[in-house]
Amino acid sequence: MATTGFLPVRLPKKLDENLVLGFRTMSYSSIYDLAPIQAVFNCVAPIIEEAFQETSYGYRWNLDTDDPSRIFENWRTSYPRFRNAIMAALRRIPNGYHVCCDIKGFYDHVDHEILVRQIRRLVTDDYVYHSIEQVVRNYEFQKDIGQGLPQGPAYARLLANLYLNDFDKAAARITPEYFRYVDDLASRIHEQGGSRARIREPG
Repeated sequence: MATTGFLPVRLPKKLDENLVLGFRTMSYSSIYDLAPIQAVFNCVAPIIEEAFQETSYGYRWNLDTDDPSRIFENWRTSYPRFRNAIMAALRRIPNGYHVCCDIKGFYDHVDHEILVRQIRRLVTDDYVYHSIEQVVRNYEFQKDIGQGLPQGPAYARLLANLYLNDFDKAAARITPEYFRYVDDLASRIHEQGGSRARIREPG
């Protein structure tokens, strides 16, 4: 599979506290590069999707045969499910403690070595695996750091979800309720001390 070049595109994000408009840098390739890459991911995505946890709500692969035009589930459906699951957890224990956070610069700091190991566990065909590995390693947020996924291509969203899949499993073991939408995370803990201890707990 041919390597790809990425064109950075700055899109308006939001105003900061000083009312200065911030930008998100997206990265796009030509259709000639993305078409064969997406074709490969269309084949392996259902396999990767099966490995995801129910606590992950964002960018879930669309398996609805009645709506095949979408690559992912409709965010207008999946995000309200994420939000409603959090609110339901808070109503169950209204006096408990919860932690909400997001991962700053998530896409830019995805470690390629960790990601390709996760891909290898799920993709057993050597040719397909090495094709995907080439796609992963071809993009770096900064040169020669072995980190980063491009924000923009659909395949990167699937891989971003996979990257946090092991984290989802670990979080579910140490918290009674945990929810994630891409890089936004929320968990509920019965006691304040327990929440602090679990935040510090390794692995």
